[in-house]
Amino acid sequence: TRPLLHRGVRCDACGEDVEGIRWKCSVCRDFDLCEGCEAGGEHGHDDHAFLRITTPNTAWRFARGGCPRRRNKPKHASKEPRPVMADILGLLQSEDVLAALR
Repeated sequence: TRPLLHRGVRCDACGEDVEGIRWKCSVCRDFDLCEGCEAGGEHGHDDHAFLRITTPNTAWRFARGGCPRRRNKPKHASKEPRPVMADILGLLQSEDVLAALR
């Protein structure tokens, strides 16, 4: 079987459509790598953490605040705001996380 295609996402190193695992830089505004280019260290910034996206549209789900299939929340659901991509990226960029990745 063929790896899953991340529609509309091209590798910023080789320019090919991203299939299989998509590697999204958590620091750069719009930077994605395919599996081959990520393995080859094509980013050039060793201190940047990457998000490993295995299922297409996963980043969109996080940015929208959760899974789009779950439209009706239970009445007992928390009133706390759900994390969005900016919150997740902020956590990944914290000094503690960067230090742990070094």
